[in-house]
Amino acid sequence: MTLYLLLLGVCAGLGLLSRMGGSRACKREIYLALVFALLVALSSFRYATGAAYSSYVYIFDAVEMVKADGFAAAEQVVRQNGYTVEPSLLLLIRLCQRMGMNARGFLTVAAFICLLPVWWLIRRHSPIAWLSVWLYITFLCFAATMDAVRQCMAAGVLMLGYPLLRQRGWQPTLRYGAVCAFASLIHQTALIMLLPLLFIQLPRRKLALALWCGMWAAACLFGKQLVLLLLETVLPALGMGDRFGYYVHSSFLEGSHSMVMMAAPVGVFVIYLLLYRRIRQHAPEDALPLLYLLSFTVGAWLMVAQTRIMLRLILFTMPYAVLALPIALSSIGCRDERAIEAQEKLPTSSREHVNQVLLTILIVGGSLAYFCYNGLPTTAFHGHWGMYLCVPYTSYLPWLNWN
Repeated sequence: MTLYLLLLGVCAGLGLLSRMGGSRACKREIYLALVFALLVALSSFRYATGAAYSSYVYIFDAVEMVKADGFAAAEQVVRQNGYTVEPSLLLLIRLCQRMGMNARGFLTVAAFICLLPVWWLIRRHSPIAWLSVWLYITFLCFAATMDAVRQCMAAGVLMLGYPLLRQRGWQPTLRYGAVCAFASLIHQTALIMLLPLLFIQLPRRKLALALWCGMWAAACLFGKQLVLLLLETVLPALGMGDRFGYYVHSSFLEGSHSMVMMAAPVGVFVIYLLLYRRIRQHAPEDALPLLYLLSFTVGAWLMVAQTRIMLRLILFTMPYAVLALPIALSSIGCRDERAIEAQEKLPTSSREHVNQVLLTILIVGGSLAYFCYNGLPTTAFHGHWGMYLCVPYTSYLPWLNWN
């Protein structure tokens, strides 16, 4: 954990320095570039860090051995050893091999694909960049990129479509649907993001929210039965039985015994709800989409108690918490709707400033405690897998092995 805690200290320290003095916009750009270069470097230099690290190295080597026989041979040899991958991953591996890269080079490219959309999302939509970076690390989103590589690449593609999710109308809906379809070429579970899209676009918002809550209540009550129905009946009927049939008899259908993992999504959702009226005034385009995405995360975590397979879906929505809390914090000083429409900002009162500081301390302290808890060796949703098996961090560079 030593290296991760040092990373947090560097990110927080540089972030606070970037907010001091003049030229904040320029300092913010430099800060985000430095931080995400550091994250990409840590992800690239890792060795045997992340639960699926060896799987991706094996897949890369297997594709290398049959590169002269075409994609069909590569997919066949991968499947023979119990792995199922989308053709897009094989294509990416082939491109990396043509450029003379080894498995480490491929994982570096994957790190860029996972992290660059996060950099773009924070740069464009977060009002408090350093806090978004802090939350991205402490909420285990960065750790996930070193394990669930394909899901995080697909989630990155979906992040690029976030501006479309903020808009209403059939054109942005179709465009975001196309983004989901493209992301599904990387990991098919990305299609689940069509569900919040549908509810966000429904014209009667109160009815849509009521239906959304009812759907998740039913899902939490009958979660395992619904997942089994999906895996055994629906997906095979759609021709996807081979891709997901493995999960029917796997440990992923078992429930998680560590409900402490719900602390982060539930805490974020509660804070967001308490400040929702202010958020609707301060950031009206973000308010409703983030509400659906955060509630999706909470509902999916409740289902994890019955079946851990829902962890696959959380990776698509949990990263948006890094936007939700900074937007909620920045909404505290926003009081006059006319000033908002005129794109003016009234000075924050001393009481509101104190509230912002106290809430910031609560968020930073709570997320750090959550992060440290998940760094324990006997913690988390995989039984003994702390932080996606990213603790301890090990590298092929000896001077990075600080644990």
